Amino acid sequence: MTLTAASQTSIPGPANRVHFEDEQRRYRRKSWRFSAFAAFAAILTGIPACIVVTPLVYSFALLVAYIINVFVPLHPSTWAGLQTLAEAIPRAVDAIDKGGAARDIIRIVLGISVLVVPGAVATLATWIAIRGLLGRVGVGWSLDRIGARPLKTRDLEEQQLGNLVEEMAVAAGVKPPRVLLIDTPETNAAITGLHVDDSTILVTRGLLDTLDRDETQAVIAHLIGSVGNGDLRIASIIYSIYQTWGALALTLDAPVQRHARKAMWRAFKVAFRPQRREVDVWEAEFASEALLRGSQNEDADPTDIGERVMSGSSGPGQRQPNIFEKAYVAAMLPLILGAQVVRFAIFISSVVLIGPIVSFMWRARRHLADAMAVQLTRYPNGLVTALQKLSASRTALVNGAGGLEFLFIVWPGGASGNDAVIGQFGRMHPKLYKRQRRLRALGATNVSDAQTRNDFWNKGTVVISLVLGLLIGPLLALAFGLSLVVLVMLTMLSLMMMEMLMFAVWFGLKLVFIIIPAWIAKR
Repeated sequence: MTLTAASQTSIPGPANRVHFEDEQRRYRRKSWRFSAFAAFAAILTGIPACIVVTPLVYSFALLVAYIINVFVPLHPSTWAGLQTLAEAIPRAVDAIDKGGAARDIIRIVLGISVLVVPGAVATLATWIAIRGLLGRVGVGWSLDRIGARPLKTRDLEEQQLGNLVEEMAVAAGVKPPRVLLIDTPETNAAITGLHVDDSTILVTRGLLDTLDRDETQAVIAHLIGSVGNGDLRIASIIYSIYQTWGALALTLDAPVQRHARKAMWRAFKVAFRPQRREVDVWEAEFASEALLRGSQNEDADPTDIGERVMSGSSGPGQRQPNIFEKAYVAAMLPLILGAQVVRFAIFISSVVLIGPIVSFMWRARRHLADAMAVQLTRYPNGLVTALQKLSASRTALVNGAGGLEFLFIVWPGGASGNDAVIGQFGRMHPKLYKRQRRLRALGATNVSDAQTRNDFWNKGTVVISLVLGLLIGPLLALAFGLSLVVLVMLTMLSLMMMEMLMFAVWFGLKLVFIIIPAWIAKR
Protein backbone atom coordinates (compact mmCIF):
# COMPACT_ATOMS: atom_id res chain seq x y z
CA MET A 1 0.00 0.00 0.00
CA THR A 2 1.44 3.35 -1.04
CA LEU A 3 1.32 6.16 1.49
CA THR A 4 1.04 9.75 0.26
CA ALA A 5 2.13 12.66 2.35
CA ALA A 6 -0.69 14.82 3.51
CA SER A 7 -0.59 18.23 1.92
CA GLN A 8 0.08 21.04 4.39
CA THR A 9 -2.33 23.91 4.59
CA SER A 10 -0.62 27.12 3.47
CA ILE A 11 -0.72 30.10 5.74
CA PRO A 12 -2.34 33.15 4.13
CA GLY A 13 -0.10 36.08 3.48
CA PRO A 14 3.33 36.61 1.96
CA ALA A 15 6.11 34.08 2.29
CA ASN A 16 8.51 36.72 3.67
CA ARG A 17 6.25 37.76 6.52
CA VAL A 18 7.73 40.22 9.03
CA HIS A 19 7.09 40.09 12.76
CA PHE A 20 5.63 43.35 14.07
CA GLU A 21 8.32 43.61 16.78
CA ASP A 22 11.06 43.40 14.14
CA GLU A 23 9.21 46.05 12.15
CA GLN A 24 9.06 48.30 15.20
CA ARG A 25 12.77 47.93 15.89
CA ARG A 26 13.53 48.71 12.26
CA TYR A 27 11.56 51.93 12.15
CA ARG A 28 12.75 53.05 15.58
CA ARG A 29 16.35 52.82 14.36
CA LYS A 30 15.40 54.59 11.16
CA SER A 31 13.57 57.42 12.91
CA TRP A 32 16.39 57.98 15.40
CA ARG A 33 18.90 58.24 12.55
CA PHE A 34 16.72 60.93 11.01
CA SER A 35 16.49 62.60 14.43
CA ALA A 36 20.29 62.81 14.59
CA PHE A 37 20.39 64.33 11.10
CA ALA A 38 17.66 66.81 12.07
CA ALA A 39 19.62 67.84 15.18
CA PHE A 40 22.73 68.42 13.06
CA ALA A 41 20.69 70.46 10.56
CA ALA A 42 19.26 72.56 13.41
CA ILE A 43 22.78 73.30 14.65
CA LEU A 44 23.86 74.40 11.17
CA THR A 45 20.79 76.62 10.88
CA GLY A 46 21.53 78.18 14.25
CA ILE A 47 25.02 79.36 13.29
CA PRO A 48 23.87 82.60 11.54
CA ALA A 49 21.50 83.29 14.45
CA CYS A 50 24.34 82.78 16.94
CA ILE A 51 26.61 85.16 15.02
CA VAL A 52 23.88 87.81 15.08
CA VAL A 53 23.19 87.31 18.78
CA THR A 54 26.87 87.42 19.88
CA PRO A 55 27.18 91.27 19.78
CA LEU A 56 24.01 91.48 21.89
CA VAL A 57 25.60 89.16 24.43
CA TYR A 58 28.69 91.35 24.58
CA SER A 59 26.53 94.49 24.88
CA PHE A 60 24.56 92.89 27.73
CA ALA A 61 27.83 92.01 29.48
CA LEU A 62 28.93 95.65 29.23
CA LEU A 63 25.58 96.86 30.57
CA VAL A 64 25.79 94.53 33.58
CA ALA A 65 29.37 95.63 34.26
CA TYR A 66 28.44 99.32 34.26
CA ILE A 67 25.47 98.72 36.55
CA ILE A 68 27.60 96.72 38.98
CA ASN A 69 30.25 99.43 38.90
CA VAL A 70 27.71 101.92 40.27
CA PHE A 71 27.42 99.95 43.49
CA VAL A 72 30.78 98.15 43.63
CA PRO A 73 33.60 99.83 41.67
CA LEU A 74 35.29 97.37 39.38
CA HIS A 75 39.05 96.86 39.27
CA PRO A 76 40.93 98.45 36.34
CA SER A 77 41.87 94.97 35.14
CA THR A 78 38.16 94.21 34.76
CA TRP A 79 37.71 97.21 32.50
CA ALA A 80 40.74 96.12 30.51
CA GLY A 81 39.10 92.73 30.09
CA LEU A 82 35.91 94.39 28.93
CA GLN A 83 37.94 96.41 26.44
CA THR A 84 39.40 93.18 25.11
CA LEU A 85 35.91 91.69 25.01
CA ALA A 86 34.59 94.60 22.96
CA GLU A 87 37.43 94.25 20.47
CA ALA A 88 37.04 90.48 20.18
CA ILE A 89 34.59 90.59 17.28
CA PRO A 90 36.64 92.75 14.87
CA ARG A 91 39.74 90.68 15.68
CA ALA A 92 37.80 87.49 14.97
CA VAL A 93 36.53 88.82 11.63
CA ASP A 94 40.04 89.96 10.71
CA ALA A 95 41.44 86.52 11.59
CA ILE A 96 38.89 84.81 9.33
CA ASP A 97 39.46 87.26 6.46
CA LYS A 98 43.28 86.99 6.57
CA GLY A 99 43.40 83.27 7.32
CA GLY A 100 44.09 80.67 4.68
CA ALA A 101 47.48 79.15 5.37
CA ALA A 102 47.86 76.10 7.54
CA ARG A 103 49.42 78.16 10.34
CA ASP A 104 46.31 80.32 10.48
CA ILE A 105 43.92 77.45 11.19
CA ILE A 106 44.08 78.10 14.93
CA ARG A 107 43.35 81.80 14.40
CA ILE A 108 40.37 80.93 12.19
CA VAL A 109 38.99 78.44 14.72
CA LEU A 110 39.40 80.94 17.55
CA GLY A 111 37.78 83.66 15.44
CA ILE A 112 34.77 81.49 14.63
CA SER A 113 34.50 80.48 18.29
CA VAL A 114 34.46 84.12 19.37
CA LEU A 115 31.65 84.81 16.89
CA VAL A 116 29.56 81.69 17.49
CA VAL A 117 30.05 80.41 21.05
CA PRO A 118 28.57 83.36 23.02
CA GLY A 119 25.51 83.46 20.79
CA ALA A 120 25.23 79.66 20.92
CA VAL A 121 25.25 79.70 24.72
CA ALA A 122 22.56 82.41 24.75
CA THR A 123 20.49 80.49 22.17
CA LEU A 124 20.81 77.25 24.15
CA ALA A 125 19.76 79.04 27.33
CA THR A 126 16.75 80.48 25.47
CA TRP A 127 15.78 77.01 24.21
CA ILE A 128 16.01 75.54 27.72
CA ALA A 129 13.92 78.41 29.10
CA ILE A 130 11.26 77.97 26.41
CA ARG A 131 11.11 74.22 27.05
CA GLY A 132 10.58 74.97 30.72
CA LEU A 133 8.11 77.82 30.33
CA LEU A 134 5.95 76.28 27.62
CA GLY A 135 6.33 72.68 28.72
CA ARG A 136 2.64 72.44 29.56
CA VAL A 137 1.54 73.51 26.09
CA GLY A 138 1.03 70.43 23.96
CA VAL A 139 1.21 70.08 20.20
CA GLY A 140 -2.02 70.62 18.27
CA TRP A 141 -4.00 72.21 21.10
CA SER A 142 -5.70 74.54 18.59
CA LEU A 143 -7.46 71.52 17.05
CA ASP A 144 -9.55 71.27 20.21
CA ARG A 145 -11.16 74.58 19.28
CA ILE A 146 -12.58 73.74 15.87
CA GLY A 147 -15.78 72.32 17.26
CA ALA A 148 -14.51 69.37 19.30
CA ARG A 149 -16.81 68.20 22.09
CA PRO A 150 -16.91 65.36 24.63
CA LEU A 151 -18.61 62.10 23.70
CA LYS A 152 -22.33 61.70 24.29
CA THR A 153 -23.03 58.82 26.64
CA ARG A 154 -26.42 58.14 25.04
CA ASP A 155 -25.02 57.77 21.53
CA LEU A 156 -24.17 54.08 20.97
CA GLU A 157 -21.46 54.72 18.37
CA GLU A 158 -19.78 57.38 20.49
CA GLN A 159 -20.01 55.14 23.53
CA GLN A 160 -18.40 52.34 21.52
CA LEU A 161 -15.64 54.76 20.50
CA GLY A 162 -14.89 55.50 24.15
CA ASN A 163 -14.78 51.78 24.90
CA LEU A 164 -12.37 51.17 22.01
CA VAL A 165 -10.02 53.88 23.27
CA GLU A 166 -9.99 52.35 26.74
CA GLU A 167 -9.41 48.84 25.33
CA MET A 168 -6.48 49.92 23.19
CA ALA A 169 -4.99 51.98 26.03
CA VAL A 170 -5.17 48.94 28.34
CA ALA A 171 -3.58 46.77 25.64
CA ALA A 172 -0.77 49.34 25.23
CA GLY A 173 -0.35 49.78 28.99
CA VAL A 174 -0.84 53.55 28.90
CA LYS A 175 -3.25 56.01 30.43
CA PRO A 176 -6.44 56.28 28.31
CA PRO A 177 -6.34 59.54 26.34
CA ARG A 178 -9.15 62.05 26.44
CA VAL A 179 -11.55 61.59 23.52
CA LEU A 180 -13.24 64.45 21.67
CA LEU A 181 -15.55 64.33 18.67
CA ILE A 182 -15.65 66.87 15.84
CA ASP A 183 -19.12 67.20 14.31
CA THR A 184 -18.03 67.29 10.69
CA PRO A 185 -18.64 64.94 7.75
CA GLU A 186 -14.91 64.67 7.03
CA THR A 187 -13.37 61.27 7.79
CA ASN A 188 -10.17 61.52 9.82
CA ALA A 189 -8.69 61.28 13.30
CA ALA A 190 -5.74 62.91 15.05
CA ILE A 191 -3.77 62.82 18.28
CA THR A 192 -2.83 65.99 20.19
CA GLY A 193 -1.13 66.78 23.46
CA LEU A 194 2.33 66.65 24.98
CA HIS A 195 3.09 63.07 26.01
CA VAL A 196 1.51 59.72 26.77
CA ASP A 197 -0.11 60.94 30.02
CA ASP A 198 -1.40 64.18 28.50
CA SER A 199 -2.95 63.40 25.13
CA THR A 200 -6.26 63.77 23.33
CA ILE A 201 -7.71 61.75 20.48
CA LEU A 202 -9.84 63.74 18.05
CA VAL A 203 -12.26 61.79 15.86
CA THR A 204 -14.61 63.22 13.26
CA ARG A 205 -18.23 62.17 13.10
CA GLY A 206 -17.69 61.21 9.47
CA LEU A 207 -15.15 58.60 10.53
CA LEU A 208 -17.65 56.96 12.90
CA ASP A 209 -20.27 56.89 10.15
CA THR A 210 -17.86 55.49 7.52
CA LEU A 211 -15.73 52.87 9.29
CA ASP A 212 -16.88 49.69 11.00
CA ARG A 213 -15.74 48.58 14.45
CA ASP A 214 -12.57 46.77 13.35
CA GLU A 215 -11.48 49.67 11.19
CA THR A 216 -12.16 52.24 13.91
CA GLN A 217 -10.26 50.07 16.38
CA ALA A 218 -7.28 49.97 14.02
CA VAL A 219 -7.30 53.78 13.68
CA ILE A 220 -7.43 54.22 17.46
CA ALA A 221 -4.62 51.69 17.89
CA HIS A 222 -2.48 53.62 15.40
CA LEU A 223 -3.01 56.88 17.30
CA ILE A 224 -2.35 55.34 20.71
CA GLY A 225 0.73 53.62 19.30
CA SER A 226 1.88 56.97 17.95
CA VAL A 227 1.62 58.75 21.28
CA GLY A 228 3.09 55.73 23.08
CA ASN A 229 6.14 55.86 20.80
CA GLY A 230 6.77 59.48 21.79
CA ASP A 231 5.70 61.18 18.55
CA LEU A 232 4.09 64.08 20.40
CA ARG A 233 7.24 64.71 22.42
CA ILE A 234 9.35 64.64 19.25
CA ALA A 235 7.01 67.16 17.62
CA SER A 236 7.16 69.32 20.76
CA ILE A 237 10.97 69.39 20.61
CA ILE A 238 10.90 70.41 16.94
CA TYR A 239 8.36 73.12 17.79
CA SER A 240 10.58 74.39 20.61
CA ILE A 241 13.49 74.83 18.18
CA TYR A 242 11.36 77.01 15.92
CA GLN A 243 10.02 78.83 18.99
CA THR A 244 13.60 79.61 20.05
CA TRP A 245 14.41 81.07 16.65
CA GLY A 246 11.12 82.96 16.77
CA ALA A 247 12.00 84.35 20.20
CA LEU A 248 15.35 85.61 18.89
CA ALA A 249 13.71 87.21 15.85
CA LEU A 250 10.96 88.83 17.95
CA THR A 251 13.54 90.15 20.43
CA LEU A 252 15.38 91.82 17.58
CA ASP A 253 12.08 93.16 16.17
CA ALA A 254 10.76 94.40 19.53
CA PRO A 255 12.10 98.00 19.25
CA VAL A 256 10.11 98.61 16.03
CA GLN A 257 7.27 96.05 16.07
CA ARG A 258 4.28 96.27 18.42
CA HIS A 259 3.28 92.63 18.00
CA ALA A 260 6.82 91.52 18.88
CA ARG A 261 6.74 93.53 22.12
CA LYS A 262 3.32 92.10 22.95
CA ALA A 263 4.43 88.52 22.36
CA MET A 264 7.62 88.89 24.38
CA TRP A 265 5.77 90.60 27.23
CA ARG A 266 3.18 87.83 27.48
CA ALA A 267 5.93 85.22 27.35
CA PHE A 268 7.69 87.13 30.14
CA LYS A 269 4.50 87.03 32.24
CA VAL A 270 4.23 83.28 31.73
CA ALA A 271 7.84 82.93 32.86
CA PHE A 272 7.39 84.68 36.19
CA ARG A 273 3.91 83.57 37.19
CA PRO A 274 2.91 80.07 38.34
CA GLN A 275 0.75 78.34 35.73
CA ARG A 276 -2.00 77.22 38.06
CA ARG A 277 -5.02 78.95 36.58
CA GLU A 278 -6.75 78.26 33.33
CA VAL A 279 -6.05 81.78 32.12
CA ASP A 280 -2.31 81.13 32.59
CA VAL A 281 -2.55 78.10 30.32
CA TRP A 282 -4.21 80.34 27.71
CA GLU A 283 -1.36 82.83 28.10
CA ALA A 284 1.18 80.05 27.59
CA GLU A 285 -0.69 78.85 24.49
CA PHE A 286 -0.73 82.38 23.08
CA ALA A 287 2.99 82.80 23.76
CA SER A 288 3.72 79.42 22.16
CA GLU A 289 1.78 80.32 19.00
CA ALA A 290 3.31 83.82 18.85
CA LEU A 291 6.86 82.49 19.06
CA LEU A 292 6.14 79.99 16.29
CA ARG A 293 4.74 82.71 14.03
CA GLY A 294 7.70 84.91 14.94
CA SER A 295 10.05 82.50 13.19
CA GLN A 296 8.13 83.14 9.96
CA ASN A 297 7.19 86.83 10.47
CA GLU A 298 3.46 86.13 9.99
CA ASP A 299 2.24 88.87 12.35
CA ALA A 300 3.69 91.91 10.63
CA ASP A 301 1.50 94.96 11.32
CA PRO A 302 1.53 97.68 8.62
CA THR A 303 0.75 100.29 11.28
CA ASP A 304 3.97 99.63 13.25
CA ILE A 305 6.71 102.20 12.93
CA GLY A 306 9.16 99.73 11.44
CA GLU A 307 6.76 98.57 8.73
CA ARG A 308 5.68 102.12 7.87
CA VAL A 309 9.21 103.47 7.59
CA MET A 310 10.63 100.48 5.71
CA SER A 311 7.74 100.38 3.23
CA GLY A 312 7.72 104.12 2.75
CA SER A 313 3.94 104.33 3.23
CA SER A 314 1.40 104.41 6.03
CA GLY A 315 -1.55 102.15 6.69
CA PRO A 316 -5.22 103.16 6.37
CA GLY A 317 -5.80 106.23 8.46
CA GLN A 318 -2.14 106.39 9.55
CA ARG A 319 0.10 109.40 9.14
CA GLN A 320 3.38 109.36 7.27
CA PRO A 321 6.47 108.71 9.44
CA ASN A 322 8.28 111.88 10.48
CA ILE A 323 12.02 112.55 10.52
CA PHE A 324 12.45 111.41 14.14
CA GLU A 325 10.75 108.07 13.44
CA LYS A 326 12.93 107.55 10.38
CA ALA A 327 16.04 108.32 12.42
CA TYR A 328 14.90 105.89 15.12
CA VAL A 329 14.33 103.10 12.61
CA ALA A 330 17.71 103.84 11.01
CA ALA A 331 19.35 103.45 14.42
CA MET A 332 17.52 100.14 14.92
CA LEU A 333 18.41 98.91 11.42
CA PRO A 334 21.05 96.44 12.72
CA LEU A 335 18.39 94.69 14.80
CA ILE A 336 15.92 94.65 11.91
CA LEU A 337 18.52 93.18 9.59
CA GLY A 338 19.52 90.63 12.23
CA ALA A 339 15.93 89.43 12.55
CA GLN A 340 15.68 88.99 8.80
CA VAL A 341 18.94 87.01 8.76
CA VAL A 342 17.49 84.64 11.35
CA ARG A 343 14.27 84.16 9.37
CA PHE A 344 16.13 83.74 6.06
CA ALA A 345 18.31 81.03 7.64
CA ILE A 346 15.17 79.29 8.93
CA PHE A 347 13.59 79.41 5.48
CA ILE A 348 16.62 77.92 3.72
CA SER A 349 16.94 75.21 6.34
CA SER A 350 13.24 74.36 6.16
CA VAL A 351 13.44 73.97 2.38
CA VAL A 352 16.71 72.06 2.11
CA LEU A 353 17.77 70.69 5.52
CA ILE A 354 15.36 70.37 8.42
CA GLY A 355 12.13 70.18 6.41
CA PRO A 356 13.04 67.14 4.26
CA ILE A 357 14.73 65.34 7.17
CA VAL A 358 11.77 65.82 9.48
CA SER A 359 9.41 64.69 6.71
CA PHE A 360 11.38 61.47 6.21
CA MET A 361 11.50 60.90 9.96
CA TRP A 362 7.78 61.47 10.42
CA ARG A 363 6.93 59.05 7.63
CA ALA A 364 9.06 56.43 9.39
CA ARG A 365 7.14 57.15 12.59
CA ARG A 366 3.87 56.51 10.74
CA HIS A 367 5.08 53.06 9.69
CA LEU A 368 6.11 52.47 13.30
CA ALA A 369 2.64 53.44 14.52
CA ASP A 370 1.11 51.07 11.94
CA ALA A 371 3.21 48.24 13.34
CA MET A 372 2.09 49.19 16.86
CA ALA A 373 -1.54 49.06 15.69
CA VAL A 374 -0.99 45.53 14.37
CA GLN A 375 0.52 44.53 17.70
CA LEU A 376 -2.41 45.96 19.68
CA THR A 377 -5.23 44.65 17.49
CA ARG A 378 -3.60 41.49 16.08
CA TYR A 379 -5.68 42.24 12.97
CA PRO A 380 -3.79 44.07 10.20
CA ASN A 381 -6.71 43.74 7.76
CA GLY A 382 -8.69 46.31 9.74
CA LEU A 383 -6.00 48.94 9.35
CA VAL A 384 -5.64 48.18 5.63
CA THR A 385 -9.32 48.78 4.89
CA ALA A 386 -9.38 51.84 7.17
CA LEU A 387 -6.48 53.43 5.31
CA GLN A 388 -8.12 52.63 1.98
CA LYS A 389 -11.36 54.33 2.99
CA LEU A 390 -9.66 57.35 4.55
CA SER A 391 -7.38 57.86 1.56
CA ALA A 392 -10.02 57.23 -1.10
CA SER A 393 -11.35 60.78 -1.27
CA ARG A 394 -10.65 64.35 -0.27
CA THR A 395 -13.08 64.09 2.63
CA ALA A 396 -10.11 63.42 4.91
CA LEU A 397 -9.13 67.10 4.64
CA VAL A 398 -10.46 68.51 7.92
CA ASN A 399 -11.27 72.21 7.73
CA GLY A 400 -9.42 74.24 10.33
CA ALA A 401 -6.46 71.86 10.67
CA GLY A 402 -4.25 74.91 10.13
CA GLY A 403 -0.80 73.45 9.53
CA LEU A 404 -1.31 70.49 11.87
CA GLU A 405 -1.92 67.91 9.17
CA PHE A 406 0.94 65.76 10.41
CA LEU A 407 -1.04 64.87 13.56
CA PHE A 408 -3.72 63.04 11.54
CA ILE A 409 -3.53 59.37 10.58
CA VAL A 410 -3.78 60.25 6.87
CA TRP A 411 -3.70 63.45 4.87
CA PRO A 412 -4.33 63.33 1.11
CA GLY A 413 -2.20 65.46 -1.14
CA GLY A 414 1.37 66.61 -1.03
CA ALA A 415 2.85 69.44 0.96
CA SER A 416 1.35 70.79 4.14
CA GLY A 417 -0.37 74.13 4.47
CA ASN A 418 1.49 77.41 4.21
CA ASP A 419 1.11 77.98 7.96
CA ALA A 420 2.69 74.63 8.86
CA VAL A 421 5.83 74.64 10.98
CA ILE A 422 6.69 70.95 10.73
CA GLY A 423 6.88 69.61 7.19
CA GLN A 424 5.92 72.84 5.48
CA PHE A 425 7.90 71.81 2.40
CA GLY A 426 7.54 68.02 2.51
CA ARG A 427 5.09 65.14 2.57
CA MET A 428 4.50 63.99 6.15
CA HIS A 429 2.54 60.79 5.48
CA PRO A 430 3.70 57.71 3.54
CA LYS A 431 1.90 56.92 0.34
CA LEU A 432 -0.93 54.42 0.64
CA TYR A 433 0.74 51.68 -1.41
CA LYS A 434 3.84 51.80 0.84
CA ARG A 435 1.73 51.42 3.98
CA GLN A 436 -0.20 48.58 2.37
CA ARG A 437 3.05 46.87 1.39
CA ARG A 438 4.33 46.98 4.98
CA LEU A 439 0.99 45.80 6.39
CA ARG A 440 0.98 42.91 3.91
CA ALA A 441 4.40 41.94 5.22
CA LEU A 442 2.91 42.03 8.72
CA GLY A 443 0.23 39.48 7.73
CA ALA A 444 -2.57 41.41 6.04
CA THR A 445 -4.45 39.15 3.64
CA ASN A 446 -6.71 41.72 1.99
CA VAL A 447 -3.92 43.43 0.01
CA SER A 448 -3.22 42.40 -3.56
CA ASP A 449 0.03 42.66 -5.49
CA ALA A 450 -1.48 45.45 -7.60
CA GLN A 451 -2.22 47.53 -4.49
CA THR A 452 1.36 47.32 -3.24
CA ARG A 453 2.85 48.18 -6.63
CA ASN A 454 3.74 51.74 -7.53
CA ASP A 455 2.15 52.36 -10.90
CA PHE A 456 4.03 55.62 -11.21
CA TRP A 457 7.23 53.91 -12.26
CA ASN A 458 6.42 52.89 -15.81
CA LYS A 459 8.64 53.53 -18.80
CA GLY A 460 7.15 56.92 -19.67
CA THR A 461 7.22 58.36 -16.17
CA VAL A 462 10.77 57.11 -15.64
CA VAL A 463 11.95 59.02 -18.70
CA ILE A 464 10.09 62.15 -17.61
CA SER A 465 11.49 61.86 -14.08
CA LEU A 466 15.04 61.51 -15.39
CA VAL A 467 14.65 64.55 -17.61
CA LEU A 468 13.17 66.58 -14.78
CA GLY A 469 15.94 65.38 -12.48
CA LEU A 470 18.60 66.44 -14.96
CA LEU A 471 17.02 69.87 -15.31
CA ILE A 472 15.64 70.59 -11.85
CA GLY A 473 18.49 69.07 -9.83
CA PRO A 474 21.21 71.46 -11.02
CA LEU A 475 18.83 74.41 -10.81
CA LEU A 476 17.96 73.55 -7.21
CA ALA A 477 21.64 73.12 -6.35
CA LEU A 478 22.39 76.49 -7.96
CA ALA A 479 19.52 78.13 -6.07
CA PHE A 480 20.72 76.61 -2.80
CA GLY A 481 24.28 77.75 -3.44
CA LEU A 482 23.17 81.28 -4.23
CA SER A 483 20.97 81.28 -1.13
CA LEU A 484 23.95 80.30 1.02
CA VAL A 485 26.05 83.06 -0.53
CA VAL A 486 23.30 85.61 0.14
CA LEU A 487 22.91 84.28 3.69
CA VAL A 488 26.65 84.60 4.39
CA MET A 489 26.70 88.13 2.96
CA LEU A 490 23.65 89.16 5.00
CA THR A 491 25.13 87.60 8.12
CA MET A 492 28.43 89.46 7.75
CA LEU A 493 26.64 92.72 6.93
CA SER A 494 24.40 92.26 9.96
CA LEU A 495 27.45 91.43 12.08
CA MET A 496 29.21 94.64 11.06
CA MET A 497 26.11 96.70 11.79
CA MET A 498 25.59 94.92 15.11
CA GLU A 499 29.23 95.65 15.93
CA MET A 500 28.61 99.35 15.28
CA LEU A 501 25.54 99.17 17.50
CA MET A 502 27.59 97.46 20.22
CA PHE A 503 30.19 100.24 20.19
CA ALA A 504 27.38 102.82 20.25
CA VAL A 505 25.95 101.09 23.32
CA TRP A 506 29.40 101.00 24.87
CA PHE A 507 29.90 104.71 24.27
CA GLY A 508 26.40 105.50 25.57
CA LEU A 509 26.98 103.51 28.76
CA LYS A 510 30.33 105.18 29.29
CA LEU A 511 28.71 108.57 28.75
CA VAL A 512 25.85 107.89 31.18
CA PHE A 513 27.75 106.08 33.91
CA ILE A 514 31.21 107.66 33.81
CA ILE A 515 31.56 110.88 31.78
CA ILE A 516 28.37 112.66 32.90
CA PRO A 517 28.74 111.72 36.63
CA ALA A 518 32.38 112.88 36.53
CA TRP A 519 31.33 116.16 34.93
CA ILE A 520 28.61 116.66 37.54
CA ALA A 521 31.10 115.93 40.34
CA LYS A 522 33.44 118.64 39.04
CA ARG A 523 30.60 121.15 39.03
